[in-house]
Parts: sequence; C-alpha cells; structure tokens
Amino acid sequence: MKIYTKTGDKGKTGVIGGRVAKQSIIIETIGTFDELNAALGVAIAEDSIEITNELQKIQNIIFNIGSCLCGASSNFDFSGYTTKLENQIDLITEQLTALTQFILPGGTRLSANIHLARTICRRAERQLIKYIHSYKEESPSSMKVDDNELIEIQRFMNRLSDYLFVLARLANKQGKVDDIFWNKSID
Repeated sequence: MKIYTKTGDKGKTGVIGGRVAKQSIIIETIGTFDELNAALGVAIAEDSIEITNELQKIQNIIFNIGSCLCGASSNFDFSGYTTKLENQIDLITEQLTALTQFILPGGTRLSANIHLARTICRRAERQLIKYIHSYKEESPSSMKVDDNELIEIQRFMNRLSDYLFVLARLANKQGKVDDIFWNKSID
C-alpha cells in the first residue's frame, strides 16, 4: 500500500462524510491535536517510565479526540478521563512544594518538553473552541459530531493542560532540579 494517495493535491482532504478544504477549521483543529500528540511523543522519548506510561495513555485519548472531530462516533467516556486527570493532578500536587510565584518552562529536558506539550495543548484547546463555534458551517452535510461530546472534550483539554503543568514540575522534582522562578527584574 502506498502512503501517498494524491487525493489531497487539489487542497481538499477526507473526513467522515466527505471532503473539506485543508484550510478548514476542521482540519486546522485536527492538525493542532496531531501536533500536540507529536509533542507528547517527544516527551515520551525522554524515557521516564512512570511519566511515559501516563503520556502514552493521553496520546491514545488525543487520537480518540481526532476521530471524534472527523465525525466518527467514538462512544468514548471523555468525562471519565477528565475525572481521572483531576485525581492525578491532586496526587501529583501533594508531592510538590506549593507555588508562591510563577515558574518558567524548563529545568530538566523532560520538564521542558512537557511544558512545550502544555503550550500546544492550550493552543489545541483554543482551536477546539473555534471549531465548536463554526464547524457546522464547513463540514459536509453528512458529517455528524456530537455537541455534548465536544463539551466534554473541551473540559478534558482544559484539565489536560493543568495536568501537564504539574507533570512538568514532577519531572523536575524527579530529576532533582528546581523549578525556575520568574524574575521580574531580569537582573
């Protein structure tokens, strides 16, 4: 099987229910989620077993989101995974020192890569909100996306960026590197 199909050479690509312009909100959103997944892959390549296992679960969830955004019925319990993220955030936060000031992304390489994924996650969340408000205008008439599922995905993405923040801090702690505090005076 060839990897290239040539069907997108004229600026359109396929989703469930038909073809859409590659610059459509649908494809832009799916592409941002794909970028997030790739950034998570970079963090996974740092090879921290505990963190890697969690990030690989999230990568699979991100693929499920992409499937949903394309119009595939997922029957996936995004709300259950949001609750799991909240529980993980609480467990990790208990292991960390309380924040009294802003921190800069960095520290260990793993932490920096997780922070990068976190910022892409925030962009994916913003893009998702644009998608929610306008996808019906650009999608093929036979494409069906569950509005309730989109709301649950939005909640999940909001929690995911918080989770990645505390996970980046945990990576620094495990690497025995202090978080880098923001210095307003730059001196």
